[in-house]
Amino acid sequence: MGGRCTLNLKVFCQNSVPAIFVQGKKVISDASWMVTFEDKEWIDQSGKASDQSGTAWLNAASWNFNDPASPPSAFKLLVKAQSAVTTEKKGQSLLLDFGKETFGFIKFQGLKGKGVLSLYYGESKEEALATAQCETLDKLDISLSEKKDTLTQQTKAFCYVTRHECRLRFNAV
Repeated sequence: MGGRCTLNLKVFCQNSVPAIFVQGKKVISDASWMVTFEDKEWIDQSGKASDQSGTAWLNAASWNFNDPASPPSAFKLLVKAQSAVTTEKKGQSLLLDFGKETFGFIKFQGLKGKGVLSLYYGESKEEALATAQCETLDKLDISLSEKKDTLTQQTKAFCYVTRHECRLRFNAV
């Protein structure tokens, strides 16, 4: 039985890059596949798409993701250590100024103690200091009896970071 078919797939992943990998005898996912972003376009059971208003179709990115053991969700950007340009300490707070907008993890060297470590991120000093209105923050429950280097789990965009803590000690940020 022969013929030509069109296959439409919807891929969604909230935790990482949406991706699909197909490696069959007749169907293989590669850069020839066409993709678009979700633009409220729905395909009914018959395969008919509704509201094709200006949908931009592009060739799928594939780079070197050709092994199911190495999915795009496992890809990590290179990380380079970067220290704050200036540091201001006021009471229990520490304001870190990285001198430019960047994104990454915050690493505490030799963190020890028990308490909640609160980090408030901002593109401006005012944003990082407005802890009650801050939209980008981390609250980390720390319980370390021995000194340990500790890294925030997710990257954040920032220029400034305010650190508030309770009974925690560390060597450097």
